[in-house]
Amino acid sequence: MSILSTMFSNIIAYPLVIFRFLIPAVMLFIMVFVVKHYSKRGVPDDYPTDSQKKEQFDVPDNYINQEYPHVRDNDIDYYMNKVSKDFESVKDMIEQYRYYIKQYRKYTEMLNSPSRRRRKRAREERERIFSEISRIYDQLARMKFDKLILGEDYGSGGRS
Repeated sequence: MSILSTMFSNIIAYPLVIFRFLIPAVMLFIMVFVVKHYSKRGVPDDYPTDSQKKEQFDVPDNYINQEYPHVRDNDIDYYMNKVSKDFESVKDMIEQYRYYIKQYRKYTEMLNSPSRRRRKRAREERERIFSEISRIYDQLARMKFDKLILGEDYGSGGRS
């Protein structure tokens, strides 16, 4: 009892001491009231209907969902077909590149022709062939980027 009597005698002697305890308690009460009053309630717009509850969820088609059945079934032939298609597309690119290089050299030689018309045609064809070679190179670079970095299917008809 002596602690309580000492506390009350201190409050009577120094009435401002009570504000040390009263102000934080009042501030806490006000803050709790304000937060409860102004906080937004998490209410859904509307609950799902019965037909929405019965609706099947469509799993999106992504790389993992497409490849999972083949991995699960250990379908090596599926991957061997993809690899062979990729190699065939690279082989076709190389053949196209060799053909265009041959054409480019042919038209480079034509630039030395005495005929102005032949030189003009050679210049135009060289530009066209160079754009084809750069297209093939760009296609090869995209294919390499897709395979090594993204792991996407490139040569199997997905993109060209």
